[in-house]
Amino acid sequence: MVSYTTTMTLTDEGKNRFLMKALQKDANGFKFAIGGGITQPTVDDVSLENQLYSIAPVYIEVIDNIAYISAFFDTTYFGEINEIGLLDATDDMLMARTVLSSPIIKNDDNTLTIDIQIEI
Repeated sequence: MVSYTTTMTLTDEGKNRFLMKALQKDANGFKFAIGGGITQPTVDDVSLENQLYSIAPVYIEVIDNIAYISAFFDTTYFGEINEIGLLDATDDMLMARTVLSSPIIKNDDNTLTIDIQIEI
């Protein structure tokens, strides 16, 4: 099992959507996406550079002004992961993105848990 915790950059377009969905605490409103992009995130991003796979999160909680969201990737996807995005599940609009300081290499026999924290 691989576990990774990160903070993310909210996009300009994603700020309001993220806030509404986070306060509803509805994990079905979000999707985690993993990709191969390496360009640093900006508030103007509209998608991952190279989206490889996406999945619904398994957990969301808002405590004080921090949203905690977690996703569990089983053995379905494997390969090199350089970027992580948080999408609106309704239309796949990018709400937040981060590029990892070093890639995660996920083998076909291990799982991956990603935990993010976003200040709202």
